[in-house]
Amino acid sequence: MADQSVPVGADALTTLDHGQLRTSALIGVVVIAILMLLNSIITIKPEQNEPPLLKPTIPLVGHIINMVRHGTMLLSRYRKHNLPAATLPMLNGKMYVIWDASLVQALFRRKSFTLEHFAAKFSGNVAGLNSSTRNIFLTTPLVKEMLELFSKHLLKGETLQRAQIAAVCSIEDSLRGEFTSLKNGEWLEISSIYTWLRDITTLAASRAFWGPQNPLDGDHTLLEDFWHFENKLLIMALDLYLRFAARKAYDARARVQAAFGRFHAAGLVDSDGVSELIRERARLIRSYGVASEEIGKMETSILAVALSNTAPTLVWLLSSILSTPGLAERVRGELENAARRDGDEAMLSVSSWEQCPLLVSCYHETLRLMSRTTVTRRSDEDATLVGADGREYMIRAGVDVQASATALHTDPRIWGSDVDTFDPGRFLPFTKDPLSQSVRQKKAAFIPFGGGRNMCPGRSLAFAQVMTFVAVLLLGYDVEPGKGSREGTHSDAKLWKKPPQKTRGSMAEAIAKPVNKGEGYDARLRPKAGWERVRWHFDI
Repeated sequence: MADQSVPVGADALTTLDHGQLRTSALIGVVVIAILMLLNSIITIKPEQNEPPLLKPTIPLVGHIINMVRHGTMLLSRYRKHNLPAATLPMLNGKMYVIWDASLVQALFRRKSFTLEHFAAKFSGNVAGLNSSTRNIFLTTPLVKEMLELFSKHLLKGETLQRAQIAAVCSIEDSLRGEFTSLKNGEWLEISSIYTWLRDITTLAASRAFWGPQNPLDGDHTLLEDFWHFENKLLIMALDLYLRFAARKAYDARARVQAAFGRFHAAGLVDSDGVSELIRERARLIRSYGVASEEIGKMETSILAVALSNTAPTLVWLLSSILSTPGLAERVRGELENAARRDGDEAMLSVSSWEQCPLLVSCYHETLRLMSRTTVTRRSDEDATLVGADGREYMIRAGVDVQASATALHTDPRIWGSDVDTFDPGRFLPFTKDPLSQSVRQKKAAFIPFGGGRNMCPGRSLAFAQVMTFVAVLLLGYDVEPGKGSREGTHSDAKLWKKPPQKTRGSMAEAIAKPVNKGEGYDARLRPKAGWERVRWHFDI
């Protein structure tokens, strides 16, 4: 009986397994059938001349899932389909994506394509504005007027010059201040180059925009608060109510905003040293009836845009120069010819960079490799874009169009087989042979700051900050790798490891950041012999 009971039990178990499998299979078939049915009913069909449809692997939600998974690298992954442009279906809507550089430039040339709708929503979400202020953003020309204000003050003129001088002088003062407690010739040990650069450039920009009484100078704990909040920017930009997952970031944002709210409530925006951009912007916002507390909240948007990219650009540029054999010496040679020194006074000016083509090329190459900019535009009218091959693409009104700097900057058909390698001289032909077909193609594909009338207005200030910081460090200081950034184990080794590993990057980032805040990529520095007392001056 016992022998007979075993096969009976086994048969019963087998029967149960088969039944479960059949049920699971049936459920799977039904789910797939429902998804396919919904996909056929809901998924949009491209209209005549619209970019071809790029269907997701998972119907309806596949592209959305991939955006979350791959961040800024998604459109680079989609480049494998070898399409100039495509329509991406998402639930019951769609989005256009462009990979062809000539089409991207055509997009920039069309004045009907703007980012104002996106800027209004992004700024409101990032700042956590109340419903009344958000309504003003969405129903009045305030956002458009603010964007015009940025272009007016940051692309040219006295305000830009003053902001540049204030920023670079603050950087020089911060560097000098680091050595006040050290003996002559003693090394300054830096545990993370990125964090060190980040804090110096953050304070420099804060002083340049909000003057000597800026909130971050008054309370340095707000520095860490800002960067903690900035790290969760995508969650806030998308207005995902995830306070349970990012509570510290929301709390950090609140502290920074409260400090800027007090700054505006006390009338400090009209004090000496505050840039005309900040003053005029505050007056403009108040003219729409917005309270000081809300203006204080809005400052986090400027902070995010103005501060997020300078420090990572600096660390990538410096680490690339220092880790490429012989490059630091060549760049230093350019800078020695460009800078003017008279005793303990040294001078740099805008014209100095014309004498530093290799350094400028390194800067652009850094942006090419590290840019994560995702250009987003929308038109309020149907528009046709024409590529270099003459093919026309219809872009419907009210539908977002995206182009990825990463996808364009890493396309081997444009940049060559060494596209993933840092080439210091890659951009030298841009000035030596600007009319060649190769250079024109690369120029069209190089979009670290976007393009068109909504091109990043802060690009000149960022360039001045980064270039000046590199110049002062390489000319005035001995910079050596620490234990974690040294190539080799010998304590006297001065060869640098390659730049630290970079993050994947979220859709809210314009420049990739080092993993784990660059911890372990350390350095030490001290003033060069004969440069200990040198004061820098900047003729912007």
